[in-house]
Amino acid sequence: MKCFALVHSGLEKLALKEVQELISNKPTIYNGIIEFSVKKKEDVLLLLSRMQSVRRLLISMEEECFFPNCTFKVDVENVKGIENRIEIAKRISEGIYAKHPGVSLNFKHPDLVVVVYVVDGKEYIGVDAAGKELHRRDFRLFPHAASFTGDTAYAIARAAIDAVDKLGHGPLLVGFCKDGAIAIEAALFLNHLPVRDENWSCLKFPVFNGVKLLPSLPGNKKVFAFDESTPNVTAAKKNAKLAGVADVLDVQKRLVDDLDVRYGEEQFGAVIFHLTKKDEDKINEIYHQAYYILKKKGKLLLVTRGTYELSISDRFPLLSAEEIVRGESSHKLWVLEKK
Repeated sequence: MKCFALVHSGLEKLALKEVQELISNKPTIYNGIIEFSVKKKEDVLLLLSRMQSVRRLLISMEEECFFPNCTFKVDVENVKGIENRIEIAKRISEGIYAKHPGVSLNFKHPDLVVVVYVVDGKEYIGVDAAGKELHRRDFRLFPHAASFTGDTAYAIARAAIDAVDKLGHGPLLVGFCKDGAIAIEAALFLNHLPVRDENWSCLKFPVFNGVKLLPSLPGNKKVFAFDESTPNVTAAKKNAKLAGVADVLDVQKRLVDDLDVRYGEEQFGAVIFHLTKKDEDKINEIYHQAYYILKKKGKLLLVTRGTYELSISDRFPLLSAEEIVRGESSHKLWVLEKK
């Protein structure tokens, strides 16, 4: 079964890595999309349950997805000009009518969403397996204005996790955690927990008749998080409970000045601080506290606004600085290492 995963720009390699980790496959990577095949239909359900970097998962039109009297709509992506998108959607719709008599269009609540993604003039066409955008999280009912969508929060968490070899170097701490997005994504990944429920469109497709998601054994790796704001701590705890990670995510109210008395010396392998503008004047204290609680060679990740010029500490050499752009929003992810 051929599949396509659509991702936001910059997350292609991470999505490829996830596919390899979850189903031991080798995808082909393009701009904004990865292409791969699955041997077992259960693997599609596993990807829907666990992949954190994708925004859509598509099943090739070659598969038996349409059923009698079902409704559909066609979304066209990565094509400039509404007239061009309408023309492509019309052509694809006519092909569907010819192959599946009795189906009809429904733009508001379709049974199936057919997606056409165009790269360098080539069309990749598939049926959306979930029927909804996957980078948004249903469990984030208490969002923070400065927080990230699930896929971006996951990318930040994975940068820390991978930098210390999946925390074999020590646990993870997320500071100024806001609504808990980054910490929750880390807890989900480390403990092999489902990211979303099983309310997926593909379960109605004939090709998935009788196919069920096989249970997986959850882990017990603890992630720690703190914020200086009581409302943020409350929101993060509520979101963590909704996400099913309350038992493996410790969220507390802490002042950054007190980390050396709240946590042990060299307790963590990686620490992430999500700095908004009001937090930037605390950078020297962050360096001081991080040096105490991080293991030697531990990683300090700072998420800042895109225009922020970070003052690098002599005790934390800079390993990399990556720009994160989502729409009109720009951030930087700085990765530093404790000497």
